[in-house]
Amino acid sequence: MKKNAWIKLVFALLFFVGATVDIQAQKNARFEVGDKAPNINIKDVKGDKLNLKSLAKDQKVLLVFLRHAWCPVCNFRTHELIKNYEALKAKGYEIVVVYESKQEKLIDYVEDKKLPYRVIADPEGDLYKLYRVERSQKKMKLGIGKKGFKELYAEGTKLYGEKGLEAYKAEGEGETSMLIPADFVIEGQKITTSYYGKFLGDHLAIKDIK
Repeated sequence: MKKNAWIKLVFALLFFVGATVDIQAQKNARFEVGDKAPNINIKDVKGDKLNLKSLAKDQKVLLVFLRHAWCPVCNFRTHELIKNYEALKAKGYEIVVVYESKQEKLIDYVEDKKLPYRVIADPEGDLYKLYRVERSQKKMKLGIGKKGFKELYAEGTKLYGEKGLEAYKAEGEGETSMLIPADFVIEGQKITTSYYGKFLGDHLAIKDIK
């Protein structure tokens, strides 16, 4: 990645105008293990009906909230999920991933990367608010400052292939989202695992998904 592009990204993330305080969606407490999982009844990116309550009735659902599809750190996580999809399916899991990206660009990403799991476009952030996913300048800075972050970013960028990340960026989408990813495991109507990232790039480890 060119030096100027890297500096531009860091500047945008660290000094985003107006992001002077950490924000928790709806200023509510986080969901904990044992809480009832809010239902999601929506069409996925391919236009198929998705009802979380029904999906989690007979299997476990790993519900993942990522940033935009063009976020290299989230692209790295996406490929991690692809790699482990069959193993998780064998353990009785279905995966549902929510992205901030707009429908028209997210469908290209889903098709190009052949994502095997269910994908939802939520550019308005309604589902992020529903699950109280955080937006935090502090956690963004913490993630960027972590050892190995530059390498993680570079690897996530490489995984886009020849098209590059810009191919999945819709008009008006900038690099200033303060969203910190979160992961949940849902069984029936209950949340059995609740994981809010401690910093940008922090996720529930695959080995900890039982």
